[in-house]
Amino acid sequence: MEFIWNNDSKHIRLFFIWAMPVAIIAHEFCQLMGLASGTWDILDLTSYSIAIIIYLLTKKL
Repeated sequence: MEFIWNNDSKHIRLFFIWAMPVAIIAHEFCQLMGLASGTWDILDLTSYSIAIIIYLLTKKL
């Protein structure tokens, strides 16, 4: 995602980089509250969080 919008402004690039992880995590919480179809799973949320943490750690290297 970052490569696709690398030439755009910083704000646009950050929006598109973070839009998908935020949407996925929000959808998982909506499942918990019964607002979205699917089954709440803490392992899904953990996996998404780990992926985000790995991204942040690799960006700092």
